[in-house]
Amino acid sequence: MTTPTTQQVRQLSTAEYLYRQGAITKTMVALAAKLVRQLGRPTTDDQRARFARAAYPAIEKARRQSYVLAVQSVAHTAPGVEPAPLRPYSPQAIETALADLDQENTARRQRSRRSHVTVSAPDQVSRGKSRATVTTAGQIGARLARHADAAGREAVIDTAERHGKKIGWARVLSGAENCSRCVMLASRGPAYKSEKSAIIAGKGVRAGKTFHDHCDCRAVLVREGEDWDGREAHELYEDLWTEATRGYSGHAAELALRRQLDRAEREGWTHQELLERLREENRSARDDDGTDPDTGGNSPEIPESSAGHAAVAYPTRIASAASSPGGPQDPNDPNGPGGTTFGDPGDEERESYRMTAISRRAVDTRFAEDLGDVVDSARVRGTKKAKQLGEDLTGVITGTKDGELTDFVVRIKGSVDSELKVRLEGTIKRAGVEYPDDDSAGSIVRTVSRDADGDLYVENVGMFLPGSDQDFGFATAVTRTLEDYYRRSGVSYLQVFASDEAGGYVWAKQGFQWDERGLGTSIQSVVNRLRTVRADKSTTDLDRRALDAMERRLIDDDGRIRPIYLLPDPNLIAEMESDDSPDLGKRVMLGASWYGIKRL
Repeated sequence: MTTPTTQQVRQLSTAEYLYRQGAITKTMVALAAKLVRQLGRPTTDDQRARFARAAYPAIEKARRQSYVLAVQSVAHTAPGVEPAPLRPYSPQAIETALADLDQENTARRQRSRRSHVTVSAPDQVSRGKSRATVTTAGQIGARLARHADAAGREAVIDTAERHGKKIGWARVLSGAENCSRCVMLASRGPAYKSEKSAIIAGKGVRAGKTFHDHCDCRAVLVREGEDWDGREAHELYEDLWTEATRGYSGHAAELALRRQLDRAEREGWTHQELLERLREENRSARDDDGTDPDTGGNSPEIPESSAGHAAVAYPTRIASAASSPGGPQDPNDPNGPGGTTFGDPGDEERESYRMTAISRRAVDTRFAEDLGDVVDSARVRGTKKAKQLGEDLTGVITGTKDGELTDFVVRIKGSVDSELKVRLEGTIKRAGVEYPDDDSAGSIVRTVSRDADGDLYVENVGMFLPGSDQDFGFATAVTRTLEDYYRRSGVSYLQVFASDEAGGYVWAKQGFQWDERGLGTSIQSVVNRLRTVRADKSTTDLDRRALDAMERRLIDDDGRIRPIYLLPDPNLIAEMESDDSPDLGKRVMLGASWYGIKRL
């Protein structure tokens, strides 16, 4: 197409540019859904080539539309500048994108299964319009939208490069799909003038490579010494970056920013309100003498962060709200262990808690540091915080059963494993009971980490109680204690492989849902348990009718698993009963093995 000049096109404001580009994105998502329905998921080279040929005309049209929008935006932000021409595009770029997406999904599945038990039962795949199909179409649509959008972004990059040092470009956020990395990059302002510092793909790099799917930020041209759209937002995010990342560098700094943005979202704060709170907290953290609260003023030199900002050499003491008053509390109090907020309970109170004999102190998570801080610290500062976390989570947790209280002494050791996950592992002993050794007592293992998207998650690797210690309400008590702490730390979700003798039932009662990882294995295990209970001699005809009805809700007449959004919740199965057997569901889920997830 002929390259227009900025004098020949209508000027387009950044806000209108974002709005119109959003319509192009929706078109690409709809195109992907249509082609997946018609052609299926493209998993082989031939299938990807066929998919690319079918998609290419529409994507090429969308790229031209995106390019025109970019030219109109340049006319608004830098009038009189001749825009660069539209870059060429071929169907091979689509094939490469589809192959990349397959590789990313495979790597993500491998990461999620790395620490789980390997099972031999094959996964079954529903041929209905399952969530997996919807997810596949959504992923492809987002990737195609990125390619269409890249035409406009490339035009901005190329235009900036053609006009040399007099013009730079800056990232402008839309406020719709802005992750912490988008905010970090926007905080730099109009600093991007070379491929090394660019936030979006330059020449020789595949379109949109450094933008995430669904990203709707824009790069705007900036004339040296002149005002530009997005300048005020840049100044806000520059200050926010400085305050949120004190004491961090590299990837840890970006994670620290993400944690604070998540905090603002939970609390309903604007980014300006978050900045004001961080400034106040950072002033308090320096205390009276201005020394580093963690190192007594002997802070090591911290290198320049990955965002190009100078990191400040003292860490931020973050409090999500005012601290709860009082000392260790009754673990059965809903405002008890850990209260409902983080905060600094005071050095004397913390010291008193830590000096109290383990067998006489209720676990109080107010004294445990934010989990995100502990995980991020493990990457740059080793195991010190993980060890302290284990000590702070050690103490008494009280179970309740039929109005009776039973104390359990939990001893936790914190460490960091080879994958830089924080590992919390310990023993569970019922107070007043003699155990020959630790191997005969109960055990608990949790790991805490961040996933590929930077979300904080906890894996319930295992929890075991000997038969004599079961039915005292410990599982419910420890879940309540820890999950309150997880929520306050900004944990996104919990994962579990529910197995062992009672795990399949216990985790269903704790509200875990089906996890798409290993869904086939999970449903097959539950179906096998339904059939095992059905074949038991003690099972009545009335029970069998209930068991058969539940099996039909899990698999269709051809033996295929029903779409995940139609499956009954694990807890619904656990609560299944008949007039003859009020504990029918419990009999089924005891011994079942399934992958669960719980979003917080």
